[in-house]
Amino acid sequence: MGKRANIARTRRATEASARELVAQSHLAERAEVARRAQLTPEQRAAEDAALAEYETVRKAKADADTARTGKIVLGVIATIIAAAIGSIWGVVILWAVVVVVKVIVGQSKAKTAAAAQAAADAAEAERAQLEEARQAQLQYHVVTLTQADPVYQQLEQELKAIPPTRPEARRQADAARHARMVIISSYAEHFAELERSGRPVPDHGAAMRDLVAKEQAWDARSSGRHRPQLPA
Repeated sequence: MGKRANIARTRRATEASARELVAQSHLAERAEVARRAQLTPEQRAAEDAALAEYETVRKAKADADTARTGKIVLGVIATIIAAAIGSIWGVVILWAVVVVVKVIVGQSKAKTAAAAQAAADAAEAERAQLEEARQAQLQYHVVTLTQADPVYQQLEQELKAIPPTRPEARRQADAARHARMVIISSYAEHFAELERSGRPVPDHGAAMRDLVAKEQAWDARSSGRHRPQLPA
């Protein structure tokens, strides 16, 4: 009777512990749902990304451990087979072959990695050279266009003529020069693209004179607007 009572008490205690564990799990789930509800969409996305990354790393480590364990098991099995059908020399030869194959594979992997790194370095160097040449080409067109643009040259002279005691006037003149440089830079980008594609590049001076003429014609047609007379 005493043994049955002990068994019953143990069963009741086990069932109570199980119910308590389920209740705590439900509470934890509700708390987690409430916590995530307070997060912003960006915070939830960042948390999900971190969990996904952790799971990827964990799976990769588990796969690596499984592969390593498999290799060890295969090695043990191969050793047992070699010892069973041969002698101690069979085991020695087997492991010698394994070591040689491992060295060869390792050297092959090292050569492949070195070749890939060399190719990546060469590609990066070529990309840097191309970018340097592109920037030099673009800078050439920018400088040539600024020298050929009478408006930019006038703005440069006006900025130089403003004394340091007139900071507001200098700021306005510099802003006007900057705005003109934006236009010149767009022309330079277009000219550089034409040059890279092998198409004819317009004359810089003619292009700037044509732009000034169009601006003057527009200003003459626009009523109710006043703009300083642009140089011819």
